[in-house]
Amino acid sequence: MPPGSHLPGRHGDAHGDSAGTPWAGRTLTDSPFAGDDGAVAPAVASLLDAARAEDTPVDVAALVAALPGARLFVPVTAVSAGTDEATGGDLGADMAIPTLRSPDGRDALPVFTSVATLTAWSATARPVPVEARRAAVSAVQEGQQLLVLDPGVTGPGGSVVVPRPALWALAQGEAWTPSPRDPEVAAAVARLGDGLDGVVEVTAEPGAGAAAGRELRVVVHLAAGAGERADAARGAVAQRLGQHELLAQRVDSVELVARELPRALLVVRPREGGVLRRWSVHPVGTTPGRPPRTTTSHRSEAAARAAAAQWCAEDGGHEPAPGGTGCRWCGAGLAG
Repeated sequence: MPPGSHLPGRHGDAHGDSAGTPWAGRTLTDSPFAGDDGAVAPAVASLLDAARAEDTPVDVAALVAALPGARLFVPVTAVSAGTDEATGGDLGADMAIPTLRSPDGRDALPVFTSVATLTAWSATARPVPVEARRAAVSAVQEGQQLLVLDPGVTGPGGSVVVPRPALWALAQGEAWTPSPRDPEVAAAVARLGDGLDGVVEVTAEPGAGAAAGRELRVVVHLAAGAGERADAARGAVAQRLGQHELLAQRVDSVELVARELPRALLVVRPREGGVLRRWSVHPVGTTPGRPPRTTTSHRSEAAARAAAAQWCAEDGGHEPAPGGTGCRWCGAGLAG
């Protein structure tokens, strides 16, 4: 080879990169993280510091809201590429991003708020800075359903599990509302018991959390004395829950429980049919220790409510409804 000649595309070549592509006409942009000191992004740091100061878990919703635009670190590790079958020589190493496995078997992407937390987790992993949304997009594309922020860090302000709906929202650049606070989720859950025998209502409440695999608790409230109908009702609600598109999109994990009411409900309502308008008292369920009651008919709403109040007194007396002013069992107004 003549003096001064070179191989195109080799390292150190002034005319092309390592793949042989000419440098001419190419524009190189500055790294968005140039000068990054590896510390926690300010918006994220304030939330973690507040959790530590108050000795409480990190507010996941507030954290997810602070992540868009924030810089995180993804760990990259060297993985052996194996050996050449023909020569037996070492093929070197490939670079890979580790994947975590959640207790329920789902894959999760580990991400870190700082170089310090990453190196404490793995001294051999290389910290690669990345915008949080880009990390979320990568996780979704790889089929990972969770983000785990600062795995291995314990205590308040420590490791945080970002659930699947929040991960999807972050990847799409959308706001995320936790399912226990989502009014559309609550409305959808309330309709799960429509028309089911023995089901008084179905409600949603916060579960133990995404880290425990129970983000939302769906409660099936059964009529008192539901007996053998309880299992069938719970199974029917579970089937509807599993087939509901909106709930599948917005709820990461569910705990389904059934609770039988301790007393019968006494529903006062207009009675259908007939020339004269009448009112009925319709018992839902049977109060333990009391004989079963049947629906009664009354000439006025006042008479029906008086009858319901009398039955309620016999069953144990009035009790205030949660969040309301009337009686939990018969709907009567309560003084005071």
